Amino acid sequence: MKIPVLNSSVFSLTALVLLFASFSQWPIATAERPLAQKPDIPPYPTEIKEAYKKLCVQQSTGEGFTPQQATNLCTCVLDQFQARFTLDQFLKIYAESSKTQEPPDEFVEVGLACANQLNL
Repeated sequence: MKIPVLNSSVFSLTALVLLFASFSQWPIATAERPLAQKPDIPPYPTEIKEAYKKLCVQQSTGEGFTPQQATNLCTCVLDQFQARFTLDQFLKIYAESSKTQEPPDEFVEVGLACANQLNL
């Protein structure tokens, strides 16, 4: 199963970074976050969430998931990303993975946990 971590060819991280540069004042936490949302991690901007979810669903349906399965999986993955990573952390991890074209361990862990939780 391919984890819904968007390819750089589908998802323009550079555009999102430029678009949301104003959010760079958010602190970067150093400890891994538990699965529950911490009050000190601000939620991601709606535009980031919508862009990620749209492209994630698109990629996941291309991988063979039904639209409903893809929506559920991508919602779970995004919720877990927000619970574990600040926006800056998420963008940094994603940018690093775009260089190698390999999903980072942190993202694979989240994807597998959601797939198991949803019995996919």
